[in-house]
Amino acid sequence: MSYASRCAGAVLLTLALGLIAPSVAQSEAEFDERIREYILSNPEVIVEAIQLWQQQQQQAEAQQYQNALRRLHDELYNTPDTPMLGNPDGDVAIIEFVDYNCGYCRRVFNDLMALTESDNQVKILMKEFPILGADSLVASQAALAAQRQGQYAALHTALMQARGALNENRVLSIAQDIGLDVEQLQLDMHDPAITATLQRNQMLAQQLGINGTPGFIIGEEIVRGAVSVSQLQQLVAAARDNDG
Repeated sequence: MSYASRCAGAVLLTLALGLIAPSVAQSEAEFDERIREYILSNPEVIVEAIQLWQQQQQQAEAQQYQNALRRLHDELYNTPDTPMLGNPDGDVAIIEFVDYNCGYCRRVFNDLMALTESDNQVKILMKEFPILGADSLVASQAALAAQRQGQYAALHTALMQARGALNENRVLSIAQDIGLDVEQLQLDMHDPAITATLQRNQMLAQQLGINGTPGFIIGEEIVRGAVSVSQLQQLVAAARDNDG
């Protein structure tokens, strides 16, 4: 059954049970005709009912994701293997779900770096979330493996600033250019612990309703999609106010 059919069915059921309930003596055919006449005379009630239903669904989903945010707090903020940019001791954490082949992620990268330069109390927790295919998976594996050589930030920056699509050869070439031990990197990329990290990130994103990249968590806000520097600043300020 289609979405529209479900909504229309819900409207008809509401009308049948409440607005124009049949009398005992009324036949089913007569009652059906009354429903039909009411809808034809007041078609706006269908639109109003659908809008109300959508609003209630959105509110329920928002509450569901807020509950998940609280429930998953430790996994989001206190996982030791989560790479970090900015000030590790910052008072506000921005969580970003990122894919290296995502053009919007690359676009917002410079804004994030500008934010950390203008506000030295911001830290960024990176959740590798490769959703754009096998090449994205390789890039995320390499970034997490680079962390073991103390070079996550360097490789993350280089990959974000690269032009065009990233495949395995390009990722390894970039890693070599910035001085990483590529042989060790390739060994670490396939470590089950890195696979587990990526699987955990996928689970977190799913439970928070983050289906694309970039996705952000700033304070109590879940933001899906790219944002500007000014929006980031406003969200950081709100997070500080809430903590205060």
